[in-house]
Amino acid sequence: MPDNTYHYAFDAEYGSVPNELKTEAMIFPSSSRDTRGIKTSILWDTGATHSCLSPKIVKDLGLKPIDTIIVHGVNSSKVADVVIASIGLANGLFLAGRRFSVSEIPGTDILIGMDIIMMGDFAISNGGGKTQFSFVIPSFENKISFTEIADGINKK
Repeated sequence: MPDNTYHYAFDAEYGSVPNELKTEAMIFPSSSRDTRGIKTSILWDTGATHSCLSPKIVKDLGLKPIDTIIVHGVNSSKVADVVIASIGLANGLFLAGRRFSVSEIPGTDILIGMDIIMMGDFAISNGGGKTQFSFVIPSFENKISFTEIADGINKK
């Protein structure tokens, strides 16, 4: 039976192997794509359990805290505000009313954590000294297995 679900996907290609994965997105203060959205770079972080916004973006969008959360970093923990915002990813996917913690994020204003990454499939390939990063929501039924690919090549 065919899957009739629409999949929102994008690839980001880098001319080298970067230390971090960044793409662009639009962030909005409400559940609609209104004119107050801000285009900015986002950092994809598989080591972060939750997504977060910088205090600058929170101020620029006029967001107000709705809750607090304890954010655990590598060397410390702290209490952070939680705000609600919507994000438009590079693949045309609009995620309305998402919870974001508020925290300084070196080098960017938005960090995408596992709360969003786990909504879909996420792959990184580094062939030929270049990186390709691919993301899709929702996940595909068939999983990617690098073991199966390697085993197929190794048997030749």
